[in-house]
Amino acid sequence: MNTERIASRRRGGHAPARTPARTLAHKLAHKRVGVAALSAALALAAGGCAINPNTGSPTIVLSSVKGERRTGREMHDKFVAEGRHYDDAELQTYVEKIGQRLVAHSDKPDLKFTFTVLDAPGINAFATPGGFIYVNRG
Repeated sequence: MNTERIASRRRGGHAPARTPARTLAHKLAHKRVGVAALSAALALAAGGCAINPNTGSPTIVLSSVKGERRTGREMHDKFVAEGRHYDDAELQTYVEKIGQRLVAHSDKPDLKFTFTVLDAPGINAFATPGGFIYVNRG
């Protein structure tokens, strides 16, 4: 609070009214913040939006295909290093064969998919970014 306003309040008066120049500057500052926020939102929306081929709806994209593949590869390497993969070549070949047949009929047949059998007793399957698919041995 500036000294003029403090002195005015001590005398029982009110704070001085805003001058037209002060009001204008205040409004312009708020508009600049609003325009900056809107510009940032539009830039994010324009750069990070794609049409989902399965639904036809816009989808926010936060990563590139290369970025997803890198993330998935890091996760895959961690699973293998932890010994979570199931060491059965025949079962791995079977799962890979079925998986690649499904990929051939998917909306992304040109992407590389990696299928891995995990040494886990529960019946489950999941995917990580970048086309890494995991199936529990069950």
